[in-house]
Amino acid sequence: MMPNHQEPIGQEVSTYPEPAQLFTTVQPTTVPGKIIQFPLCRFVLVLAFLSPVNLAGMALDQSLTDSSGWAKLLLALAASILMYAVYCLYTRLIERRKASELALRGSVAEFGRGFGIGTALMVTVVAVLAVGGYYRIESFDPNPAIAVQGFLRMFSAAFLEEMVFRLIVFKITEEALGSWLALVVQAALFGLVHAGNPNATWFSSVAIMVEAGVLLAAAFMYTRRIWMIFGLHLAWNFIQSTVFGLTVSGHTVEGLVRPSVTGPEWLTGGAFGVEASWLAVGLCLMVGLVMLKRVVGVGRTVQPVWRRSKKPSLFPADVP
Repeated sequence: MMPNHQEPIGQEVSTYPEPAQLFTTVQPTTVPGKIIQFPLCRFVLVLAFLSPVNLAGMALDQSLTDSSGWAKLLLALAASILMYAVYCLYTRLIERRKASELALRGSVAEFGRGFGIGTALMVTVVAVLAVGGYYRIESFDPNPAIAVQGFLRMFSAAFLEEMVFRLIVFKITEEALGSWLALVVQAALFGLVHAGNPNATWFSSVAIMVEAGVLLAAAFMYTRRIWMIFGLHLAWNFIQSTVFGLTVSGHTVEGLVRPSVTGPEWLTGGAFGVEASWLAVGLCLMVGLVMLKRVVGVGRTVQPVWRRSKKPSLFPADVP
């Protein structure tokens, strides 16, 4: 049964790209062409496109002195813009399509919506801790430079992570294995890359797999664009660290306030930060599942290739 596009949610979804628009348009007949378009090979190719930009940025970052804080932040911002351009070049040359997932039209509204969701989630977490007496503000430093630097720092990190894990890992995996296996794969990898962070534990990695891996993938499945997930990710990190002064993924960042966080580790997340708390996991999972329900309701999931090859359509909603 097809989704009812007369409903408001259907009208909203109609402005977003269809999932198939993000898949390669090349149908190779030669062996070299089939090798290039094989999902694992495209993983390697897109990383080959982006790695020089990342490596050059890291080299320049290392060459700057510790006192060049603003220069490092502007360098990271420039690297994000260059990665945007290089990714578009990859989709044009290898997948022979426009990168509609990075199209700028409507990006501000989508980014704002995501930023609002991320802010609401983190404010809710901190509010619960504050009401329980586990979060207290000890001092406040209203320095605009702290806010701007914190925003830029989290801006580049959020954009890079969303490009790698949702636009590359999730998208290419989904094209081959379908939406649900792709969700599991990217969530597991996202949690694993945070396993090496300071004060990380097995539970903090699982927590990030569940709260971020599910929520951000669900948001991407709904819009099929980077802007909402980028805004959500950025707000979650920025509000958590710069505004509320909390440790983010094990990293201590200078914030506008200096808080005192006490209480059981299962609630506060301990030294890793609130991302490793059952409170954050439960809240983000709940919102993620609600979003997944919407995704399924409007037929924006993708069948694995071995199932959809028997049907003319990619989507389970089209199957009688």
